[in-house]
Amino acid sequence: MNNYKHKWKYNDNERPQGCCYDCRMKYGEFPDLIIPNHLWGLINPTLHEDAGLLCPTCIANRLNYIGEWYKDNFFWM
Repeated sequence: MNNYKHKWKYNDNERPQGCCYDCRMKYGEFPDLIIPNHLWGLINPTLHEDAGLLCPTCIANRLNYIGEWYKDNFFWM
């Protein structure tokens, strides 16, 4: 994760307020996206389990970076 364009995890004192950690888009300006817990655990930008905020684009960017975007059976019908 050292080569990702943003710091992969932030400390509590670096926590952005009400916006996506990577791009800083304000919450409410993007739709919610729900992903399985095990995937969120891989990309969570905080040091806390089940915490943090990323917009859908930044979620996709992080999943793609670790090779987990567009896996078979990722989307259910």
